[in-house]
Amino acid sequence: LQGVTTIDPSQFRDVRGGPREIARSVSADEILVSTVQERGGKAVVSLRRIRGRDEEILWNGNVEASSAAGEALALDRAVTAALRRGYGDRSPRKEAPELEARAADYADFLRLKRRVEAGRGAWAPELDRLDTIVASSPRFLDAHLQAAKLAIHLYEDSKSPAYLERARSSLRRARLLAPRLPAVLAIEIRLAITEGDWAGAEQLIAELERLNPGDVLVPLQRYSLALQRGRLDEAISWMRTVVQRLPVWRNLVALGELEARTGQLPQARQHLAEALRLVPGNTWVLAKMGEVELAYGDLSRAEEIYQGLVSSGPQRSDLTNLGLIHFLLGRYGDAAADYRRALQIEPGHLTATLDLADAEQALGHRKEAGELYRQILATLEAKERGAALLPIERVFRAQCLAYQGERGKAVEAALNAFQESPQDADVVYQASLVLAVAGERASALALARKALSLGYQPRWFEVPAFGSLRSEPAFREMLARGRG
Repeated sequence: LQGVTTIDPSQFRDVRGGPREIARSVSADEILVSTVQERGGKAVVSLRRIRGRDEEILWNGNVEASSAAGEALALDRAVTAALRRGYGDRSPRKEAPELEARAADYADFLRLKRRVEAGRGAWAPELDRLDTIVASSPRFLDAHLQAAKLAIHLYEDSKSPAYLERARSSLRRARLLAPRLPAVLAIEIRLAITEGDWAGAEQLIAELERLNPGDVLVPLQRYSLALQRGRLDEAISWMRTVVQRLPVWRNLVALGELEARTGQLPQARQHLAEALRLVPGNTWVLAKMGEVELAYGDLSRAEEIYQGLVSSGPQRSDLTNLGLIHFLLGRYGDAAADYRRALQIEPGHLTATLDLADAEQALGHRKEAGELYRQILATLEAKERGAALLPIERVFRAQCLAYQGERGKAVEAALNAFQESPQDADVVYQASLVLAVAGERASALALARKALSLGYQPRWFEVPAFGSLRSEPAFREMLARGRG
């Protein structure tokens, strides 16, 4: 609808409270509430427009349709018609086409979309199912867009060029159906950024701005482009513009994370605190605050945050990060206990297993550590038979090889991963660690400097793996400068 900007429900899924609290958390003027009741094979949908500031009901309406799975399309159309009556002062956007799909294809699409959003199952088979749906309903725009997004995700995971072509194909069809729709342009921009086509992304963003001047989606896309290009100051500037226009908690968290990465810790803490005020008790925001303190701030503060999260309902990621804090503090026994608890929640998790191996190694438990490193190598070998390993996975393998005494192979693997991703701070740091373990002190020092320049803090170079560099004056001087 013209003049109506919708906010995705994922923005407020974890918000506690009613319409007023939800509206405040995402700076919304209104909340659209729906309730569904089933009566004798009919779905009765009640819709209400509620003003955010005082919860006054601005409009309400009811829709009744069959609740059978195959009738989802009819129900969708009935709800659409009701909402257009409810927003009678707003006309439909000319660039948004009507929903055109066979009823069975629409029902299949909804089931597929629910599975994807819930994170259940593999994405590649879902992409194949989308191909079947659009072959049957070629003018079904949302299916083409979902296929493009899935193909981009799959490319990011596998680096298979075939997925890029599938994304392009889906977007070409979407363009024919809705050449001026912002949602289509947004995914085209994402594809261009994924491909590293900076000029193409700039042109698409300029087109989006011409079609939707003043839309917050424009600075949001400019932020994404700047971030991927490694222009962090520019990315921060654009995200600050986004936050001024749309101060939702997720945008505040994104800004805070970036500010922390660029040494602006007071500003980062301020924006993360603002996000938490919008969604009090939100565990995702608390975890991000803990991550910032772990990476750049006060370890005792990070420990306090994660202890609180773990006590209220332990998650694998929270336990892993608590273990990292204890590891950096030299409390290797506590770290190992945290990692074991994490692996009880998610057995076989690659990073948690590697962290546990490092803790056992630091404790002098060489046999236990060696067995864990062998497990990781077997897992990565099995994965590589089906898809190429990511650079960070290859450097993890190099670390295991180094501790297994295969130093030549370890150094080669680490340097290859670094050459492929020289601006990925995690890859650079892990590669420097591998070189230090392998005794390649000059190269390890060079990559350590690079990792520091990319945002890693000196504390990460004080772990046992860098013991071979501690006698180097240049290494000590580098860490002193980093702390200063």
